[in-house]
Amino acid sequence: MRPAAIGILLLGLAAASAVAQSPESEPPEGHVTASEHPDGYVVPEIPEATLKDLNVDTKHFTIKWGIAVLEDYTYFQQNPQSLAQVGVQDAGWNVRSFRPMLHGQIRLLGTWNYMVSGEYNGFDRDIGDPLWNMTDVWISTRVGSLFTLKLGKQKEAFVYEMVGDAANLPHDERFLSPFFTSRNIGVSMTNTYLDERATWTVGWFNDWWTTGQAFANSGNDFAGRFTFLPVFEDEGTRYLHLAVAARYHEGDDDVQRLRGKPQSDVATTYVDTGDFVAGHSTALGFEALWADGPFNLLAEYVQDWVPSAALGNPSFYGWYATASWIFTGVPRPYDRKAGYARRVPVAGNRWGALEVFARYGRVNLNGGAIQGGAMNEWYGGINWFATKRWKLGFGYGNVDLDRFGARGRTNIFLGRLQWIY
Repeated sequence: MRPAAIGILLLGLAAASAVAQSPESEPPEGHVTASEHPDGYVVPEIPEATLKDLNVDTKHFTIKWGIAVLEDYTYFQQNPQSLAQVGVQDAGWNVRSFRPMLHGQIRLLGTWNYMVSGEYNGFDRDIGDPLWNMTDVWISTRVGSLFTLKLGKQKEAFVYEMVGDAANLPHDERFLSPFFTSRNIGVSMTNTYLDERATWTVGWFNDWWTTGQAFANSGNDFAGRFTFLPVFEDEGTRYLHLAVAARYHEGDDDVQRLRGKPQSDVATTYVDTGDFVAGHSTALGFEALWADGPFNLLAEYVQDWVPSAALGNPSFYGWYATASWIFTGVPRPYDRKAGYARRVPVAGNRWGALEVFARYGRVNLNGGAIQGGAMNEWYGGINWFATKRWKLGFGYGNVDLDRFGARGRTNIFLGRLQWIY
């Protein structure tokens, strides 16, 4: 393991005794958590009371701390065609993410929630961005019963993989990354309806005022997502989530680009349209999540259209389906306010929870005059949620890349150790 990787990992674990839970890993509001096993977990953990005692709660504000530390090891095997397409993929250790954060409330002029987090090599870092980034910097408040208003750097409401917490998905890496901007600066509104059986979120994003770029040259993003929960039964252990989302994207100076990696952060870009000139693109996304006791099935499809006669009006698409089985028989609890499922619950189980999963998907960035390549990928593995915070995972799969008139194959083995609170 590289010395830098060891240092950051140890720093994160040392800081663990002075943090509290990441909001994206907290159970949904109203979710009944099972009692802890009287003998604790097989894997040692810091007592819950010790962590909570370090939070701050005053008349005017609260502070809760959070941290995420993820370490990966990746190994590749490539055929000659893959080597010619993408070059040698280097195996080794990688600090996948180191993310300190704080969140809470400001009780002045009403109640405002806030979130501030920075991240090293995070899931939300775009290709080419610096290794260190401010991930979230936002405040939010309720506007009567109408909606929650959020201002600042935040997630765009598009693609289930993006809306949820990437570290708690069954599969290790997001697959539809070519089709979304992970974090952006702007304003959004969200609310529930139909007795919390549905949600809506809309937002406008433009970061011109932080980059020094003229507003006329800075691209606008508009995103919206609508979810529906037609089935929610058996105390939330059986549910069906459906959603549709839309995104209108303008590139800075009318320049756009879509690109993506396979199931590894240390892999190079596999599919890539390169820069192209187009006024805007429009994308639609569809989501379905079915949970029935131990069985979970998550599927998404995204279609992206670029209206440009000069480029042949290209369109691109991506989809995947992930099936998983949780041996404790309890699915991820569904958050009816956010419209996604949270991490696997392990309370009451001395050995935690074991999950096996398999995913298959395709991303096609060939369209019109643009030939960005197409990749098909299958990937399967096992996750051991040893405690509420520790997770150990192993996965293996391959990606077939059709690009430059050849088909390359890359076999990928990935091991992950993570601690999130």
